[in-house]
Amino acid sequence: NVQLNPPVTGLQQIHGQWQAQTDRAPVTGKYLIAADGAMGRCRQWLGFPPLVTSLAATVWQPGEPTHPHHAQFEVGNFDNGFLWCFPTLTGQSVSSVIMRGRTDVQALRKALKTYVGSRSLPIRTQPIALWSGRQPLHTQKALLAGDCAGLADPLLIEGLRPAILSGIKAADAIAAALDGHPHALAHYSDVIAQEWGSDM
Repeated sequence: NVQLNPPVTGLQQIHGQWQAQTDRAPVTGKYLIAADGAMGRCRQWLGFPPLVTSLAATVWQPGEPTHPHHAQFEVGNFDNGFLWCFPTLTGQSVSSVIMRGRTDVQALRKALKTYVGSRSLPIRTQPIALWSGRQPLHTQKALLAGDCAGLADPLLIEGLRPAILSGIKAADAIAAALDGHPHALAHYSDVIAQEWGSDM
């Protein structure tokens, strides 16, 4: 059963299976992978503590990249954070983040506008949940993955690699659970701590 982009309005276990309520038909399965981002509600519904998040701001600048052949990292534009720029074929994506302390949205926006030399480009903000130490990522027939698990790299503020890694490892854990391994989901928490967390 595949449903594309239905808003999930709640989770419950019924007869040992998870049921996700949506604005369409409910979706039911033996196991659940929660991967709805740093501000998603699945983490809360599953009984996990809230994530501590940092705030990032991003602007897309079309045209010729400032540095077309390499990424740029700028430190010192504002306190407790940094700015980075990734070139593409049609422009560049520039982001800034405050990693510790009070979030100063104006400082993030100012740094971006100064870097790209424009005050008219739209700036998007989003929360980022940085890896903050070993934590359980499993509960009764459910796993947390990606930003929902708080796996972003606390040095580079990068979440794509841990999202892919955790998705693959979550699928492996569920396959093992379906094969009858009683501690497969707990092993998932250990694997993420070892293969990702120890590096962080």
